[in-house]
Parts: sequence; C-alpha cells; structure tokens
Amino acid sequence: MHERGYAGCSRSMQPMEKGGDIAMFAIRGYDVTYFSIRTPDVLALIQTGDPSWEQFVPPAVADLIKAEKLFGYAEASGPACRLPSAGDAG
Repeated sequence: MHERGYAGCSRSMQPMEKGGDIAMFAIRGYDVTYFSIRTPDVLALIQTGDPSWEQFVPPAVADLIKAEKLFGYAEASGPACRLPSAGDAG
C-alpha cells in the first residue's frame, strides 16, 4: 500500500516548507539533460514538420503526438497547416 502524506502526495513528494497558501516541494529523480529543452522550441519543430522534435520527448509521448496528431503534427510532408501566400490561387 502506498502511504500518502501532505494533501494526498506520496511520501517522495513532501513539502520542504509551508506557509500560507504556498508549499514548496523537493523534486527527486529528475534528468538534468532535460533542463535545456524549451517547450516552445519543440512545439515549433512539431508544427513546421521537422522530425528532430522526437529526440526531445520520450518515445511514448512521440507516439501519442503522432497517433493523435497533437500540437499541429502532420506527417513528414511538412507543416500541419500553412497560411496562404500571395501567389496562391483563391
């Protein structure tokens, strides 16, 4: 059975400090290599059809994004949507 602590959190996520309506938690078990990844950059890669975005997310997340066509994902054919240019026939 999993013991619960503060506000239903597991023991591994107990508050370091609590004051008023704010609680700070220690985060354990993280991978520092992910710190340099910027969400807006990955989103832009997905939306422009650049397949390199997959290296920045876990494989299961990439599979879900592709299967559900999330965040503007389109097949390798290019961006999910494109604004018409002046030369497009209307």
